[in-house]
Amino acid sequence: MDKIKKKKNIYKKNFPEVIVDFSKNEEGNMNVNLHFNKLLSIKRKKMEINYHPYSNNIMILYFDSVSRVTGIRQLKKTLSFFERFMPYNSKNFHSFQFFKYHAFLYCTPGNYPKLFMDRYRDKNKNLRMTYYLKQYGFVTAFSNDMCYYNPYRHKLKDFMKEALCDHELLLCDPNRKHINSMFKRCLYGKKNIDYQYDYGIQFWRAYKENRKFLMIVNNDGHEGTLEVIKYDDDTIFNFLNTLYNENLLKETTIILLADHGNPMPSAYYFNNFFRLERNLPMLFILSPDKLNQTYYQQYNNIHQNQQKFITAYDIYNTICYLMLGNEYYKPNNKQSNYIFKSNLGINLFDPIKIIQSHKEPFLLNIAFK
Repeated sequence: MDKIKKKKNIYKKNFPEVIVDFSKNEEGNMNVNLHFNKLLSIKRKKMEINYHPYSNNIMILYFDSVSRVTGIRQLKKTLSFFERFMPYNSKNFHSFQFFKYHAFLYCTPGNYPKLFMDRYRDKNKNLRMTYYLKQYGFVTAFSNDMCYYNPYRHKLKDFMKEALCDHELLLCDPNRKHINSMFKRCLYGKKNIDYQYDYGIQFWRAYKENRKFLMIVNNDGHEGTLEVIKYDDDTIFNFLNTLYNENLLKETTIILLADHGNPMPSAYYFNNFFRLERNLPMLFILSPDKLNQTYYQQYNNIHQNQQKFITAYDIYNTICYLMLGNEYYKPNNKQSNYIFKSNLGINLFDPIKIIQSHKEPFLLNIAFK
């Protein structure tokens, strides 16, 4: 496969987006090139007319096993990008950090389904969020570097075609012996995360005229030293800064989050910080200021909610709101697959009330309207 003609003859219509080339050296080079699908772009563009989302573009940068404190320690450049747009300090975006975002369990199975699939329901409803995004005219892309078996994809086997994203990049370092490796995840001389975020830039540029949903999942925080993730900082910062400088982030909401903190033995395991590290994952949201001018009350709500107790269900509903816009407030229709918000949480752009418990002397944060 060292000649382009041979490649085109083999694959014809479905030219691969990932090619490992050994023609120049024995070690090989991996080339990742996202291919723009013009017909898909036109089709989704036509579907946009019927729906009016709160945010035309949604970007989720997801890390497994990273607490808020670890994120602040190790992702300094990335968070400096978010800090640049803290509330009322910028005319382009507004950034929010959530101090009391709490994990259900200190493991992924207890949080991931609630973040992106609401919860385990009957098989006709147990669909990834991307299934619905397509119905609302979004072009979708997904990248994952988790090598181990993914039970959530298996549970979707009956709906796999509908639940898959339009573009997917799945990476795995063959030298890793287990998911908790304390070494960098690399392939052919580059870090896995470099391929992922290069793929994200290509996707964002290719479909700049479409509504877009991009989700990048990274596993570098899933190890005991809490050091590997710091080598991702430059990559993520350069990704965000490049898109911002090219004016490609307009009408884009960015969610930087983790599912839980680090539960494995580490430098913080034997002191009082361990429980905080384990149960308080990071969550930052960057939203366009253009929306603030139109939805002033919603921005005031999310600003207040930074100090409220929230869970994965609230993040799930927030993404639903970004996608649905005013449709979000319509009641769930059992005959429709399109309104699918959870009854167990609220949208973070809505107010969270604090009520006094009649049985206990302390205040409880309860997410409800």
